[in-house]
Amino acid sequence: MCGAILILIEPLTNTSLSPLATLLVSRKKTGKTNSSNNLVAFLYMIQSIMKKAFVFLFGVFPSIVFAQLGVSYHQSGLPFVGVNYSFQNKLRVETRVGADNYLNNLSLEGVITYDLLKKEEYEFYAGLGGRANVFPGLVVPIGLNFYPFEKKQFGFNIELAPIFGKDDLLRGSWGIRYRFMMDN
Repeated sequence: MCGAILILIEPLTNTSLSPLATLLVSRKKTGKTNSSNNLVAFLYMIQSIMKKAFVFLFGVFPSIVFAQLGVSYHQSGLPFVGVNYSFQNKLRVETRVGADNYLNNLSLEGVITYDLLKKEEYEFYAGLGGRANVFPGLVVPIGLNFYPFEKKQFGFNIELAPIFGKDDLLRGSWGIRYRFMMDN
C-alpha cells in the first residue's frame, strides 16, 4: 500500500523516489515487510505534506490575504445578510444568514458566484449554492451589482434566485453592498 502511494505521488514532487519505491514494491511482491519500511514511507509522506503546505502558505495564501471582503443586505420575502470574499475580482464565496426571522427559523446559505460580466460600474454574476433550514435546497443566484458613486465601494444589488428543494420557489431580492477595497 505504501509503495503504491509513493509511486502515485512521485510525479508530484521534485525528488526521485525510485530506490525507496522499488524497495517497497519488491518487499510487497515477496510478502516481506517490516516496520522500518513503514516508518520510511510515513516519514516521506510527512515530508511531502510539508512541501505542499509550504507551497500553499507562500503560493495560495497570499491571494487569500489579498482577497476582497464585502458585506451585503438583500431585502425580499426571504431577506438575508451576506459576508463574502472576492478572489481575483471575479469569483465570490458568500455566506448568507436569514434576517428578519425568529432564531429557530434562521436559515444559512452558502453560494459561490462568478462575474460573467465585470465593468467598473457594474458586475453581472451567476452562481450555485445551498440553503439549509427554511426552504432547504439548491440555490442558483443570478444578479447584478452596480456601483454608481465615484468611489466604487458602496453599491446596490438585485438578484433572482431559484431555490430547488422540497418546495421549489423563486426569490427576487434587492439591496445594498459594501466592499472593503484595498486600493481606491
